[in-house]
Formats: sequence, structure tokens, C-alpha cells
Amino acid sequence: MRTIVLDSGAFIAAERRERRLVDFLEAAAREGATILLPAVVVAEMWRDPPRPLSAKLVGTADVVVPLDLSKAQSVGGLLGKTQTSQIVDANVATMAVDFNPSLVLTSDPADLELLVRALGASCSVSPKRTRGVAVIIEPL
Repeated sequence: MRTIVLDSGAFIAAERRERRLVDFLEAAAREGATILLPAVVVAEMWRDPPRPLSAKLVGTADVVVPLDLSKAQSVGGLLGKTQTSQIVDANVATMAVDFNPSLVLTSDPADLELLVRALGASCSVSPKRTRGVAVIIEPL
């Protein structure tokens, strides 16, 4: 995968010092992948003072992607279509589809799968099935 989208689960994994997250980030660096971090994920997870590992994780992102008006309208439309209310999850899903193929690191694989499929994109929660898949959802 050339694009990795970090969900809130990546922050949780960082604070728990989970090795899988470190492995993913190291592999991403070796392969030259782009790490995207939705600004709404930062808003959901950031605390004052910032937790040290959260601040470090923000620093690993190549791009922090803002939620502009157009994207906010897309996110809201997706929430209406799926009758769900998690703005962060919907933003992560729309970003993953926009930058396909992509890999999403998350603690909410079922929610993200529902949202990605509602966008008409193919996705897989199984890392074994990657060929022709727009979004791979990797549970952390």
C-alpha cells in the first residue's frame, strides 16, 4: 500500500505501545508510503498536555488532512446514507476511498467497512485479500 490512513485506533495502539503499529510504521517508511492523518482524528485524540506517544505519532504523518467544507459535506452525506453518527469514522472512510488504494489502521474495522462499502468502494478486513481492493482495513 502506498497510502496509510491513521484512525483513532492508531493513537490508542501508540499509547499501549503495541508492536504491530510500530511494525506498520517502519514498513511504511521503508516502502516510501505516505501516511495521512485526518485532522478530526487529532481533535478526537489530542489532550492538553499531549500524551508523549500521541505527539510522536502526529509527527510521523506526512500530511495532516483538514476537513474543509466540501469534505464535510461528503462526510455528512455518508452519515445520512448509513444512518450512523461517527464523524471521525466517516471522515477516515472518505479519505481512504479518495486515496485508494489505501490501508486504514483502526480499532473499528466493522464500522469502517460499512462506511467504505456505502461509498461504493471495495474493501477487505483481511490483509490476505488485497488484489483489486480499494481499501484494506487493518484492525489494531
